[in-house]
Amino acid sequence: MNEFMQVIVLLQIVFLIGLIYTLRIEFILNEYDKKVKRFAVLQISGGLMLIVGISGYVLTTYLNLFSMNNLIFVFLTYLGAVATVMPYNSSSLLTIDKEFVVQLIVMVIFIIYSFIVHMSYADILLGAIGIVIISLIRSLLLIHVLSIFLRTLLRLASWLVVIQTWINPFIPETPITCKQFIALFIYFVSLLIWQYSTVRVYDCIRRWM
Repeated sequence: MNEFMQVIVLLQIVFLIGLIYTLRIEFILNEYDKKVKRFAVLQISGGLMLIVGISGYVLTTYLNLFSMNNLIFVFLTYLGAVATVMPYNSSSLLTIDKEFVVQLIVMVIFIIYSFIVHMSYADILLGAIGIVIISLIRSLLLIHVLSIFLRTLLRLASWLVVIQTWINPFIPETPITCKQFIALFIYFVSLLIWQYSTVRVYDCIRRWM
């Protein structure tokens, strides 16, 4: 396994941990809401589809480890993104405020720009994943007892996702260079901040409960 794939695997592990902690927090705060529990199963499934889709896309597009149409993994990634975000549309787990609207608009513009200018599936996938991560991060901001420090960290993480997503189209997909690793490092920092915040929030909630 080369360095690029190792970084991708690390990012996926951090993403999965952040997703699990976020959903666990939702479980605790909505202990008696069966709908939320059903949503969590759907979101976990979506997260796994995201990981499989991205891994497959990287293996077929960048590493050429096996011959397979990468559109399959593109579709799987989008399906995972929809499964992860869709529950928020029919529940009170996420509130759309002005900042979130701005972030969504910026991400949608990015996806349209990438499709028109670059026709790059990688950039479009990053846009979809970015929306998922931002939605998961913003869901934690609904917890009123969060400290200013944690709120600031979560907002910072969400904006880092936006910044990293917009940096990526200006970096050639191949060959793999230091620029890709720098972009992935920004992405890693945002995921790490999100994960740290979720762990802190989870620990606080466990003490209160």
